[in-house]
Amino acid sequence: MRKATTKIKASLNPLLVNPLAEFEHQQVPLIERIGIDRSIVFNFKLLSLDTDHLSTLSSEKNENQYIDMVEDEKSPIELPNGKRIGKLIIQDQFVGKLMIVFKKSNLNKSSYINSTLAISVSGENQNNLQNLNADGYKKRIEDIFKHLKKTYKLEINHSSLEVKQLELNSTFFLDERFWKYKYPILMMLRNLPPKRYGKNKNNDSVKYATWYESNMEKKEVNLETGYAKNNNNSIWLKFYNKGKHLQDIGEMGELEQDIMRIEYTIRDKEILRAAFGSNLVENITDEKINKLFKKNFNRDVVNRFHEWHKRNHDELLELVSKHRALNEKWTSGFFRECRQYAEVNGLPVLFDLEDMESVIQELQSKDCKDPNRNAKNKYRRFIKQAVYETDLLGNTRRMKEILKKVSDM
Repeated sequence: MRKATTKIKASLNPLLVNPLAEFEHQQVPLIERIGIDRSIVFNFKLLSLDTDHLSTLSSEKNENQYIDMVEDEKSPIELPNGKRIGKLIIQDQFVGKLMIVFKKSNLNKSSYINSTLAISVSGENQNNLQNLNADGYKKRIEDIFKHLKKTYKLEINHSSLEVKQLELNSTFFLDERFWKYKYPILMMLRNLPPKRYGKNKNNDSVKYATWYESNMEKKEVNLETGYAKNNNNSIWLKFYNKGKHLQDIGEMGELEQDIMRIEYTIRDKEILRAAFGSNLVENITDEKINKLFKKNFNRDVVNRFHEWHKRNHDELLELVSKHRALNEKWTSGFFRECRQYAEVNGLPVLFDLEDMESVIQELQSKDCKDPNRNAKNKYRRFIKQAVYETDLLGNTRRMKEILKKVSDM
């Protein structure tokens, strides 16, 4: 975790080895850490409310406020004045959405009370750039219930509040522009464990979705968001341009240093219970938040990439050897097959031109008495010949940047 305020203006030269060549300083407060954003909590009890007060608020037609109250004489939610509440929904920008509903089942004639509170960290504005640590999250909840009491005159017992859905995210500044991370993001999505993110446990393919922004005037099509959800819909994983999202909703001006958010939405109470020891909000700690996020990220992304990268080195060795044997001027055929492979297989065989340096070094060591010198020269010539492959330069470095920044939190 680190507090960062400096934004970096990176050169757009795709062949630049050092992307941090130019600096501009601007204050954008962000504590780069793993923390909480949205959540849904439950297990609270409505003790009393002022129905006349709520009716007055509801009639005022405040566009930033929604109130729906329905009385039901069969409901077990009885107020001190004898009235019974069948449904109560309160929604505003500070609270989020409070819902207390008496429900009846026609099948077995049973009934129950569904009480939930959907919370966002941002409160009255929409700028949720900064996630919350455990203490900040608990304070946010206390502030919401105080607001409900003061503004809506609701008395609620939330002493045993539990969490049923939780968004955890890792948010950090990028060394380069977000659009340059297209292939690392697609790699993370396409390389997810198929048994967790496929159609079913017996499938060897991964289901994921992406959103792009197409700007015809600038002749640009840029990846903004990618996400996947696991087989039973209990975990959603999302990668997106957080700075661009806040710009689009008018909460932030144009940035010179882009911000990536990696977000896990845990939608299963059992997963949360296992992570925190129980579903009680009071059991949530920073250590447990961090451990839960990294457990999933390491399993879904980090370990998968390192395993793939090791295999990929051997695949490149075999592919280069084949093309060198076919033609002295082998690079054009090699690049063509690499592009075709990526189209057919999803995962690339050539993820980054810079990965070829170790491949050429290893092949050259078998062919030459002075391998180091000749390998460097051959690698330089190889890069010069990659005229149409500059989008494949620096992807491994960017991938390792993402993994390290999350790991260091």
